[in-house]
Order: sequence, then structure tokens, then C-alpha cells
Amino acid sequence: MRGQAAGDGEDFAIWPDNAETLELFLACRTQWRVAGSAHGLICLGLDYAGVEVVMRAQRVKKQEWKDVFNGVQQMEFAALKEWL
Repeated sequence: MRGQAAGDGEDFAIWPDNAETLELFLACRTQWRVAGSAHGLICLGLDYAGVEVVMRAQRVKKQEWKDVFNGVQQMEFAALKEWL
């Protein structure tokens, strides 16, 4: 799988073992929980109930849910680290 980083125009490669997890993470882009504060919006993390709905919609095999979800969580934590 090949992808393109947002905004920089550079291609990058995705290992086939990670493709399903990345596709799910990207499909969850509307599933972030945010809270308002005096300083603006704060990302709290993904809405896991919403992630499950996306996993079902993407037809992730039930026996792969644990591994795919763990990968999505790793990407979520990395994203939160960058935002916070």
C-alpha cells in the first residue's frame, strides 16, 4: 500500500500487515472526542463505541479485532502525544 502524507506531497510506503489498521484509523477521523476549554478545543481520544461501528462497517474480521484495535490505539496515543 502506498500513501501520501497530508500536505507535504511525499509518498510513503505502508507495510501490508499494517494496511488494515491504518485504513481503520483513517476511517475513524470523525470519531474523536473533544472538549471545549478557555484555550480552545482539547482532543481527549477516540470514541471507542464509534471505532467499533467503523470496524463493523469496514468488515474487519472478528478474530482480527484485538490486533487491529491495539494498532489503532497506538496511533491514537501517538496522535494525542503530538497534539498535547
